[in-house]
Order: sequence, then structure tokens, then C-alpha cells
Amino acid sequence: MDPTKLGFTHTAVILIQTGGRIESIKTSIMRFSNIVSAYQTTGEFDLVLIAKSRGTDDLAYFASQLSKIHGVQRVVTDVALDIIKENMPGQCLGI
Repeated sequence: MDPTKLGFTHTAVILIQTGGRIESIKTSIMRFSNIVSAYQTTGEFDLVLIAKSRGTDDLAYFASQLSKIHGVQRVVTDVALDIIKENMPGQCLGI
């Protein structure tokens, strides 16, 4: 399914620092339907999210909601300027 056909025209990479409350934050982010991927990572940030939005206003609201989750210390949102490669599972295998 092509997200742009549903109006999701913007892609964002969102980095989150949790300050040790990662489990409760993981549970909280599950309620957001525009998150297409979520990863727990090592390094400076604890979570990396890939999200789709219907525009910059939608994305700004979403980022502000993430920052309100108890335990979230820092949210960095990067908007993708161009999608170089994006596959659904199986597409890269020719399925």
C-alpha cells in the first residue's frame, strides 16, 4: 500500500532519549497510528521512530505529543526530503 494515496505525504525520522523509562515509553508510543516503524537502539538515543504524516502541521502536533510522554527527555525530528528507497517486507525479495 502506498501511504501517499492515503494522504501521508511526509516521512520523519524521530529520535527519542528516555532517561531510563524506556518500557513505559514503548507502551505509550504504540497508540500512535502514524508510526510505521519503531526501534530500541544503542547510542545517544534510546528509540528511533519512522513516522508518516499528512503535512508539517500534523507532524509538529505528533512531535509535541511525543514530548509530553512521561519520561521522554528529548525528541529530535528530522523530515525526509526525498525517499531514496522504501520497501514493504518482501518487496526487496521480489515477492
